[in-house]
Amino acid sequence: DTPQSRQINLMVSGVLHRLDSKWDPSVELLEEALRAAIQGANREFEGWVGAELAFALLGRGDLDHAEQVAQTAIEVGRQQNSRCDEARASIALVHTLLSRDAPELDRAEKALDRAQALIDETGGRVYQPDLHECRARIARIRGDEVAARGEIERARHFYSEMGATLQLARLTNESNR
Repeated sequence: DTPQSRQINLMVSGVLHRLDSKWDPSVELLEEALRAAIQGANREFEGWVGAELAFALLGRGDLDHAEQVAQTAIEVGRQQNSRCDEARASIALVHTLLSRDAPELDRAEKALDRAQALIDETGGRVYQPDLHECRARIARIRGDEVAARGEIERARHFYSEMGATLQLARLTNESNR
């Protein structure tokens, strides 16, 4: 039971709760994991945990806090030269910006462009399908259904390459609505 192993346990548990849409326990665990990282348990995970916390806060509906945490995680990723964490946090920021009543499309597109540049630089293709889903949301908000369908097809392609069958099923279900 080291501080490092406790912090990893908090991170993993927080993400599991987030994936199960249990927002409050996810936020609590990820906030504790973030505090532990900042205090030095695993400082290199600060940006990643911040991005995960932003997604949990977004799920809970706390848009302002999610945006602030995502922006901080982006800055931490830059400071720590952790491009993958910065990409993940940028995508979390985009989700937050697109969830507002008045979506901030220009800011979201700039964050997506930065995330794409980081993906291209690092080869972190795990974030690519989510990025295409975000681009599809922007296209739909702008009324461009053709572009939206193209972005969803790109997302499907990447999910298929990854063997992410649940994500493919989710996209199919969303398309049938």
